[in-house]
Amino acid sequence: MSETAGPLVSVLMLAYQNEAYVAQAIASVLAQRCDFTFELLIGEDASRDDTLKVIERAERDAPIPVRIFNRRSNVGMIRNYDLLLREAQAPYVANIDGDDLWVDPCKLQKQIDIIHADPNVAMVFGRSEAVDHEGSLVPSVEYMRARAGATVDEIFVKCDIPLSTVMFRRAWLPSLPTWCMTLPGYDWGMFLLLATKGKVLCVPDVVARYTWHGLGVSSGRTGRQHFEANAAHFFAMKREFAAFLGPEALTGARRVLEHSLSWAFREARTLSERWQMSRTYLRCCHALGVRPAYRWLLDELTQYTWRKMRE
Repeated sequence: MSETAGPLVSVLMLAYQNEAYVAQAIASVLAQRCDFTFELLIGEDASRDDTLKVIERAERDAPIPVRIFNRRSNVGMIRNYDLLLREAQAPYVANIDGDDLWVDPCKLQKQIDIIHADPNVAMVFGRSEAVDHEGSLVPSVEYMRARAGATVDEIFVKCDIPLSTVMFRRAWLPSLPTWCMTLPGYDWGMFLLLATKGKVLCVPDVVARYTWHGLGVSSGRTGRQHFEANAAHFFAMKREFAAFLGPEALTGARRVLEHSLSWAFREARTLSERWQMSRTYLRCCHALGVRPAYRWLLDELTQYTWRKMRE
């Protein structure tokens, strides 16, 4: 199928403190059955455990080109990904984190069959199951649900696409945009940017397994960190993509903010923390151009203030 002299797909893997998981992640990539060539690029971000040694052992007998980028000092997840993306040589890019794995050996082939056949497709993702650190299945309704694809509005409201299932056109995202580099994560903005360029479709099969061990960027966040991450993304994405967004997306974003703020309020120890987060909520609503739910906010503040006073 390949129309280029090099690989058709560049698989990007970030690895940091993934000694217990990265060997199976690499094995799941090497097990892919395709009628085209692909390469694996691994960004090892100065782990303090033996992640690099495990990667080097797995690379020795790999049947495909594997390029290891050993960061001399920790550059962080977003910079690590951007550096890998700039090194990719193929017209299509697939993603897998060092603590996840692909459970479908035809994952790449299925996605190439879709994206390579239609020049209007910007990105293809799939369904993913989730397991804890012992490998036991945990509920993952968002990642597991079947759907045909995702729209710009849907992606703006909620980032519920599993990164390790994604393939996209590198020409439409050769590097991360500057505005994305300062956000808490890069995947949400990246998905939205691609959705503004073409169709985002979904493979109906479960193609990946996400490890929920509480140490990841998302699974390790507190309620306040989730709220502040949501607010930061909405501030930036509304500024960049206002022309693409409908009113339902903006009100949907407000509901997401309120859900995460309620969670953050439950964890907050002081009234000062709640006031600070309330101000962030109000500023974000203003940036989105939606009316804040003032009565809801007052009820939330009152409820948790009285609860703390009684303790």
